[in-house]
Amino acid sequence: MLIVLDDVDHEDQLDALLPLKESIGSGSLVNLTTREGDPFPQEGFEDLVEDCIAVCNGLPLSLKVIGAQLYGKKSKDYWVSQVGKIRRILPKEIMQRLKVSYDALDRDEQEIFLDIACFFNGKRRSSAIAVWDGSGWSGLYSWEMLYNKCLVEVDQKERIRMHDHLGDL
Repeated sequence: MLIVLDDVDHEDQLDALLPLKESIGSGSLVNLTTREGDPFPQEGFEDLVEDCIAVCNGLPLSLKVIGAQLYGKKSKDYWVSQVGKIRRILPKEIMQRLKVSYDALDRDEQEIFLDIACFFNGKRRSSAIAVWDGSGWSGLYSWEMLYNKCLVEVDQKERIRMHDHLGDL
C-alpha cells in the first residue's frame, strides 16, 4: 500500500490518521510532504541523519521523539552525543509509550510477546505458533493480536521480526 500525505503542516493531522494505522499492512510506504521541513538535511549533517534513521530502525514513534530532541540543534557534537546515547539507552518517552502497548495485552499475549523478544525473533512463525499451542496458549490467535497491533511482523521467509526497540522493552 502506498499512502501519500501532501502539505501536512501540523502534527495533529498525523495523529488524526493514527486509527488507520492498524489497516496499513507491513511493507507499506507512507510518503509525507510538508512546507515546514527542509527536503534535505543541512549540509554536513547527512551522515548524522542516516545514523538517526538507523538507530530508530524506521520506527515512527522513535523518529518523532528523537527528531524532536534534535530539532533546531546546530551542533554536530550534540547530534553525535545524542545518537550515541540513544544507541545505548532508549529514550524514556519512547519506552513509556511502548510499555502502554504491552500493558494493554492480555496475559497470554504478554507471554508470547516476551517469548518473541527473548527466543523467537528471527525464527519461523509456524514453529513458534506450534510451541505456543503446545503450551496451552492459543498461539495463532495471540500472534494475530500482536501482529494487528504492529508489535511484530513477518518477513518474506515467514520469520518473525520484532523491532529492536520493542525487544529492548
